[in-house]
Amino acid sequence: MSGARELVVHAEAFGDGGVRRVHDMATTPDDRGVPDHPLVIQELRLGSLAPYMLLPMGGNPYATDLIGEYWSSVRDLVKATLLREGARGAAGGSGRPGQ
Repeated sequence: MSGARELVVHAEAFGDGGVRRVHDMATTPDDRGVPDHPLVIQELRLGSLAPYMLLPMGGNPYATDLIGEYWSSVRDLVKATLLREGARGAAGGSGRPGQ
């Protein structure tokens, strides 16, 4: 990725996505067609998650394979960004708008 583009892994209201705030999960479940994990929903109902905590979209925090089952939304976001930036570089673009 070039210095022309930054990726901010944060709720889309503040960054590029990949994660959601717990209070958003409570008010807008299964946002963007990505189902919230049942164990996260259970903890949400119990009140054991801090409202401003960020969790990967659809992730299972109790998974034995955290890379594949918890961080997948973040990994997909990073991969898509790298592929997009790589395509711009291969096309001779600087990655900056208008250049």
